[in-house]
Amino acid sequence: MSKPNAKLSNLTDGFRSAMLVTHDQDGSLRARPMALAEVEDPKVLWFATLQTSGKVDELRDDSRVAVTLQGSKRQVSLTGRAEVVIDADKIDAMWKDSWQVWFPEGRDSAIALVKVSVECGEEWDATLEDAAEFLYEAGRQLLTGENRDAGSPGEHRTVSF
Repeated sequence: MSKPNAKLSNLTDGFRSAMLVTHDQDGSLRARPMALAEVEDPKVLWFATLQTSGKVDELRDDSRVAVTLQGSKRQVSLTGRAEVVIDADKIDAMWKDSWQVWFPEGRDSAIALVKVSVECGEEWDATLEDAAEFLYEAGRQLLTGENRDAGSPGEHRTVSF
């Protein structure tokens, strides 16, 4: 496995699952939780699903996706393009015993991989700010008239790939 891209790896560090957002036949958005199978260099996320899953058809019709990851103090939003990959060697290389829950026949299940090529992302990180810092900053802004989104404590960064 190649070394992950530092920016993407940092954005996805600590997350084991994500919401994968696709477009259905009529263009409506569909979101569903997915286990994050792998983060690959330079900016690729992998998920596993069944070949018969509705998301497989959705991705073949419209490759635009969003991936959201949320923790107690960090949120990440990624956008990009997805493709369905059916590759037994790649599935063997990525296989985790915990997948048995979703794929009862193991590697012999009709598994499809979803490869998401990330184009850009945003992160909101409040892990370094405690409540006192946030309250101080909100109060300072009130007194000075400076306008920072006080509803989003922490650092915000946008990353393009």
